[in-house]
Amino acid sequence: VNDKLYFWVLKPMATGYAKILPKPVRLGVRNMFDNAAMPGRFVGCVLQARFRDSGSVLARFGINTTVGILGWRDAAQENWDIAAHREDTGQVLGAWGIGPGISLTLPLFGPSNARDAVGLVGDMFLDPTHYLADPWVWIGLNGGKVTNNLSLAPGEYEKTKAAALDHYVSLRDMYEQYRNRLIDE
Repeated sequence: VNDKLYFWVLKPMATGYAKILPKPVRLGVRNMFDNAAMPGRFVGCVLQARFRDSGSVLARFGINTTVGILGWRDAAQENWDIAAHREDTGQVLGAWGIGPGISLTLPLFGPSNARDAVGLVGDMFLDPTHYLADPWVWIGLNGGKVTNNLSLAPGEYEKTKAAALDHYVSLRDMYEQYRNRLIDE
């Protein structure tokens, strides 16, 4: 399902999107989505007792919202070298010692595991766009975010697919390694 969705819908949309909007605009859009995701990152840091990082998350949000013009620019990184912390509920659960459980491939989401699938529910409630009155607006915003991100990394999926003997196993292993690295940080 995800493979067909990528080739039949997401890739053509991302390709067209990239032809319409120049890369600096797409980078600004990505930065704004990242800036809006602050509540989840902040809560993730606090729940892991990483209070210095939670302060950095708040500082980044304040700087990028003001100096960075609503997050369009990553002024916190560019001007003050304040690094981003990409925390989510799945990482919190992993830091608390909850194992990954079974590997899953979720339709529309891709590779995951039981722990991170449960974490997606927590992430949804920490996402400010979830509270928009119209659910279609939320779906549209998330679809736009996915399209924008894919337009900034053209051909990555095809490269991983071409390099793998078994694409499903390869994606699963890459996902688990990536998540373990994030949790270990």
